[in-house]
Amino acid sequence: MLVKDEKRVIKSFDFMAQTPRDVSYYADASGTSGVDQILIPGMLNGLKKAHSEYGEEQWSKLMETASSVTDDYTVTSSLREALNNFAVNDRTDDFRELFLAPDGTIPQALSNAPMKNLLDKLALQEDESFLDVESSLITSEVPHLTEEDLVNYEVYVEAAPKIQFKDFEIFSSNGPSSGPALLSTLGILFATNDLETGDDLSLQETLHVLLESLKFSSAQQSYVGEGSGDDTSMDAEQVQSAMLNATYADDLSGLIPSDEVFDSESAEGYAEQCLPSDLLKSVDPSLTATPFDVGGVGVVVMNDLGDMAVIVTSLNQPFGSKILSQDGFFYNNFAAAFQEESSTNAIEANKRPASSMAPVLAFQPDNLCQPQVATASSGSVASVAAGAQVMHAILYSNMDIEGASMRGRVFATSVVNQPDSHLPDEAYEYNSTISDAVVSGLEGWGHHFQKEMPLDIVSIARKKNDDVTGSSDARVTSDNSGAYSF
Repeated sequence: MLVKDEKRVIKSFDFMAQTPRDVSYYADASGTSGVDQILIPGMLNGLKKAHSEYGEEQWSKLMETASSVTDDYTVTSSLREALNNFAVNDRTDDFRELFLAPDGTIPQALSNAPMKNLLDKLALQEDESFLDVESSLITSEVPHLTEEDLVNYEVYVEAAPKIQFKDFEIFSSNGPSSGPALLSTLGILFATNDLETGDDLSLQETLHVLLESLKFSSAQQSYVGEGSGDDTSMDAEQVQSAMLNATYADDLSGLIPSDEVFDSESAEGYAEQCLPSDLLKSVDPSLTATPFDVGGVGVVVMNDLGDMAVIVTSLNQPFGSKILSQDGFFYNNFAAAFQEESSTNAIEANKRPASSMAPVLAFQPDNLCQPQVATASSGSVASVAAGAQVMHAILYSNMDIEGASMRGRVFATSVVNQPDSHLPDEAYEYNSTISDAVVSGLEGWGHHFQKEMPLDIVSIARKKNDDVTGSSDARVTSDNSGAYSF
């Protein structure tokens, strides 16, 4: 979560799920669901921490408002799809009672009495965090998480990383989220002059640079991890600093050919050039990390004073571990987000996995009459591409937020994962506003397309002078017409 306050200070709140002190339990874990994929949950602790620093409304009133929503909430199209995809064998009696009608169908609206009771209980405990209130329940339902693990969980509050574009300062979250990758992608895009004047060719050029930028930034991100060792942590800080460096963004921009991909044979070229050579020499190239979380929720809040909060949260996958607490919430499956032992994203004690989540906000600190913009995408592998394209359209091309959120977007479905990996040449676009001519032109430059229909949601809020406007683009269509994956 990013927060901009009345003093124009931007803070990053990290309340990602975290491993316990003893991770030997996970050694024999398999699959992506079940109790053995659950890490310490942190979301409500993070919200409580942010409220303690910035909140003006009483905590009890906030919980009461949230509680009222559980009485009757609409089943959205994305929730309906997720419920339909919930494996029949995983549907417990409690699941059926909370999410299905007596005849087994999905109703138009739902209620969650256990969640309501939990929120009402939290409303009465203003001085305690979620993990304090729920500790006995969590340790009984997830035995490998101890009271000590819950007590020692910490919400990290740090200065948010940023880049500069003209008079704008653009902020995102720290690693191991994908915030640095989003900022790096934007930095390379902004360093490439004369992009996009409105016709098909200029859009083709912009999307070409975007896709090449994503390959470089994903290679960079593979070196950003939360290691327990001092050397790994130091390297991660150095990598993030290089990713935010305008001079190096300009260097990478200069490597991108105008009418072909940088490396048509493999991913090795991107990995070898993604960071300054002296830094690459100090980091084992086998230490790679690619976030695989596939969905979440993004929320943007802004008032007429320009105060902002941008939140992206996830269980890692829809319904997480598929373990439903007796208090009506699902536990995460973020243990499945860790990777092999040689990775910076390898599982370790008291560690948070790499994530694709990347909230972003931008404003001119010396001219608050100019646009202030905040975006949040749905916390999926498309987040970096979606956030970069929307912010580039608003800040570089001066588009309004509705136009920026509704126009076609492209995404990389595979990234530079290892120096010897296959060429990361796939991405997808699922809006017919990108013409066949642009797609054909990009294919001629070495990009490859397939039709796909991924889920991606981008929420945007923008303030200019005293006007605050918002837009949310759910990208839900009845068919795949005009949809491309490349």
